[in-house]
Amino acid sequence: MLSRCRQNQNSWQSFTSASTGNHHRHLVANSGNHTLVFPCILSALQWISQGKDPVLASAGSRSSSPSPAQPEFKELREAGHTCVLVTGSLHLVGGVLKHLEPSLDS
Repeated sequence: MLSRCRQNQNSWQSFTSASTGNHHRHLVANSGNHTLVFPCILSALQWISQGKDPVLASAGSRSSSPSPAQPEFKELREAGHTCVLVTGSLHLVGGVLKHLEPSLDS
């Protein structure tokens, strides 16, 4: 399953690193976009929160996730507040909501 995610990641990186003259360039907000692949919703949310969210921190042990120590993620580590837009299937959005607001699961 992660192999498909990695293929999508490679496609996105190829698309965003295309030359400035590319006619699709206007679709990419920042040519310095970084992508990461996580094995599950919880590990992605834990990585995004950098251990600052007590609900996510108590949700279980961290699985293998990309290291936040990379210099390009300094702003994320130092952020006082992080906003995340979750789009996709109802399964994905529901999974995120389940971890952010555990009372919704009952």
